[in-house]
Amino acid sequence: MSRLRDSIKNYWHYIILIIYFGLLVYQHFFIHMYGDDYYYGTFLQSNFLQKHMDHYMYTNGRALVHFIVSLMLFFKTKLFMIVNPIMIIATIILVAKLATNDEKNYKIAIASGILLFSMLSINITRESVFWLDGSFNYLLPILLSLLTIYLLRKSINTNEKYWYLPLVGFISGMTVEQGSAITFGGVLLLILNSKFIERHNINFNHYLTLFFSLLGGLTVFLAPGNLIRMSIEKSDNSVLDNIKNIVFKVFLYKDTQVYILLLIMCVILSLSILKKHNLFSKLLIAINGVFFILFLNLGGKYIGLMPVDIEDKYTLIIVIMGILAFMAGLIYVSLDKLIVEKSEIFIISLILGFGAQIMMIVSPIYGYRILLSTIILFFIPIISTIIEFKDNRYMWIMIVVILSIYFSSTKLVLISLGLMGMEFVNNHYNYRKWIKNINSILAGTIIIAITFLYISSNINGYRTNHYAHVYNEKVIEEYFEEGAPKGTTIILKKMPLYDYGWSYPYVNPYHMRVMKMYYGIDQETTVKFIP
Repeated sequence: MSRLRDSIKNYWHYIILIIYFGLLVYQHFFIHMYGDDYYYGTFLQSNFLQKHMDHYMYTNGRALVHFIVSLMLFFKTKLFMIVNPIMIIATIILVAKLATNDEKNYKIAIASGILLFSMLSINITRESVFWLDGSFNYLLPILLSLLTIYLLRKSINTNEKYWYLPLVGFISGMTVEQGSAITFGGVLLLILNSKFIERHNINFNHYLTLFFSLLGGLTVFLAPGNLIRMSIEKSDNSVLDNIKNIVFKVFLYKDTQVYILLLIMCVILSLSILKKHNLFSKLLIAINGVFFILFLNLGGKYIGLMPVDIEDKYTLIIVIMGILAFMAGLIYVSLDKLIVEKSEIFIISLILGFGAQIMMIVSPIYGYRILLSTIILFFIPIISTIIEFKDNRYMWIMIVVILSIYFSSTKLVLISLGLMGMEFVNNHYNYRKWIKNINSILAGTIIIAITFLYISSNINGYRTNHYAHVYNEKVIEEYFEEGAPKGTTIILKKMPLYDYGWSYPYVNPYHMRVMKMYYGIDQETTVKFIP
């Protein structure tokens, strides 16, 4: 029995990682083809290499990811069912390794990574994670960027020479535009930090990695297909409109609120332990505290997609002041960690995270999927702060408050605020160990419960739609068994839950056309979707 207890104590993080992987595989059993999956699925039907060459020359510069996508689609979504959960787990592991080097803290980092990934909104994941083409365009690039950064950082710190590092950098660079920028930016920032701040030796292999990551990126940015696509996909929005859109999506969008609140918490906690509390740091703590409370107060009261009515000029002024103070706090804390603590990953992840959005200012298309890489990069400073303050019960209760707000549960909010009050009274007036233990158990239970509820909501959503997909595939199969008679109207079912899937044929005429191409249905044949 003691052996079992020791094994659980030493390997509990791997146990929950395996459980999470199993739940992801189960969820992916209900994920089907959506949107552009049908288009890239047609590449396997004839002239495979020629279609990819034409695609690169005239349509899109993301040659590597779309090559992988079309190969994956040979198995429809069956191989994706295993590969995508592996990519998610690998992303969490790399984030944890970047957030800490300590073995004990690594366990907390893994658990925190699962929590943060589970909180990703379906509005983001339906476009970038739980969709085959989307996952290889958004999840895979950030995974490869993190891998490049991790290996380079490890190589610099240990003086180990990984001969394959330039190759990893090149592959990471040639994925997608955001991935290219993050990879090149991360490699450059690590080299600059190591050379001028930490005074580590930078060898030829490191510079070669920088060069090859740039070279890989150029294969995407300068692709003939990308240049043609940019000339066609012109946006009516000005650069100023794009900046406004990015600020709203990053700071005020309801599905990024949980991560912004956690970063505000990081600022408040980090500023509170600075050795020198000057007027500026005290002011930042106060304003970030007010901004934190403001966000909590606004939680769940959304107008459209925004948590605040930014048309009201006074509200807008307060929000802008809060955002500026929040950014000033992040910069202040990041520089302190860089200069005093000699920890560069906090500031690098934030620069890359915000930079991944700034580069989209000139983009004609800005969707929720663009937020994925930024949010995952935010995981690193959030997790490193959780580790730093892991013995601070106020922090865990603050996390419970944030998750309760995000979960839109008034009861949980009241319970978490009650825990905060109990903790304060117990620490300042009449300390009792049993109260401390109850608080810890309740806080941990709520965090685990909310995490599981978000995971189960994804599973239930895709499982509900799964039966409509199965029905549709059966109807199409019967249509061909009957000889594909002309003049027939194919009656298919719409998805019961719109959010658990992406760009259905009955929503996008283009995807209706490519779906017919994929199945071999004549374009003149009517396909009707009914509820």
